[in-house]
Amino acid sequence: MKKIILVLSLMLLFSLSTAGAQRGPIWQDKDLNLTEQQQQKMEDLRFQHQKVMIQKNAALKEARLEMRNMMRKTEVDEKAVLGKQKQISALKAEIAEARLKHRLEMRKVLNKEQLEKVIKHERKRGKSGRFHGDRDRMQHKMRDRDCPGPGSSPAPDKGPR
Repeated sequence: MKKIILVLSLMLLFSLSTAGAQRGPIWQDKDLNLTEQQQQKMEDLRFQHQKVMIQKNAALKEARLEMRNMMRKTEVDEKAVLGKQKQISALKAEIAEARLKHRLEMRKVLNKEQLEKVIKHERKRGKSGRFHGDRDRMQHKMRDRDCPGPGSSPAPDKGPR
């Protein structure tokens, strides 16, 4: 009986996770009728953006790791921890700005009709104008969970999150 419940639960979870999944970025949608040049420009922009994001996310992850190490010590250097938090905040702001610039650059590639289709699609999906699906949002949740900030350690009897 337990096996049946487990299998049914997994099937339900899988069906829910794939129900709202998008097949790819909106700009790859055939209805947009992108020219070869537009498709190539979008790919080039995406490639450059991914390279930048790899570097920025690595720097952010490293800073979070350093912060966690600082917070594990019995004697915490408050000034250093606050400085590290400022660095983390600055990196997050850089990442947000890079994402926004990337979106703006991608919009410049589209003609008015294509842009209207993208905007209509985004409204229909209820998203905030992202060209990608929920992948980025989930990655942020996982990153935040991996390295919580100061004072957010789990309760002693509950273990790690």
